[in-house]
Amino acid sequence: MGLILLLLVSTLVYLFPVPQSQAITFSFPTVPSKSTTRTTIPTRPPPSVVVKSAILYEDTLDLDVKNTGTVWTKNVTVVGICTPGFKNCFSYKAFAGHPLTANFALAPQEEYVYSSPHMCVVPVASCHHFYPVAGSSYYFEVSIGYINGASVALHLYVKAVHAFPLYSTVQGLTYQLDTSDSNGSGRLTVKIFMNSSLASANFTGATYTRAGKGEFTQQLLYGTTGCGGNWPTSCSSGKLAMVNTFSTVWTGIGTPAYPLPYLLLVRDLTVRGPPAPIYFAAWVQAAK
Repeated sequence: MGLILLLLVSTLVYLFPVPQSQAITFSFPTVPSKSTTRTTIPTRPPPSVVVKSAILYEDTLDLDVKNTGTVWTKNVTVVGICTPGFKNCFSYKAFAGHPLTANFALAPQEEYVYSSPHMCVVPVASCHHFYPVAGSSYYFEVSIGYINGASVALHLYVKAVHAFPLYSTVQGLTYQLDTSDSNGSGRLTVKIFMNSSLASANFTGATYTRAGKGEFTQQLLYGTTGCGGNWPTSCSSGKLAMVNTFSTVWTGIGTPAYPLPYLLLVRDLTVRGPPAPIYFAAWVQAAK
């Protein structure tokens, strides 16, 4: 009986074989076996700093810097002098005659006020003769270096809070630029506030635009003013106005031909000898 059953099962398997699953074979190259050790490098946040405040006091730049990262800083470099809005930045080294790089080893999470005297504030040749104007704004490109070789680039908007050295006649300076779209005329008014005890004082003023896409060397306006001496007005009021009327047809001021900003430079001719010459520089940013 058992023999008959075994023959029956063998016959069924032969006639109806069990289905086999399909398979794909992958061939891998033979690699010699070796022991390896994996070293895990912890990830670290990128270097970062925060400039909590930036001011100009006379010609000294003060930056309140906090290292908000986990890496020590190494140095600070003033890379460029920029136009308002940082649309164009010029090489600080080219105008100052030397690079401005200083040691600045600030620990992680620490804060320090970095001071740099005798700053150039506008892209003008012999820029150390040009002082900022109190109440005006200036623009710099600064780089913070770190001990691991990385660096962080910053655009700094800096306000001048006091900008008139004791040996200067000037104690304050404001300007107003007006243009008329209807007839193409305009007027630039510069007000100079000074020591009212002076017997005489003399000033010149000039407004510049960019020469093509280059530097601010193309003069648009020029004027002079003064008091005492050969001037008909007295210095006792402590203020002078220098007014330049112009046609936009001839100057291009306030037109697409010579767009904003312009650079206003006022020279104090009353100061004689060192540290003369003394100029005051401000960006003319908006027509009114």
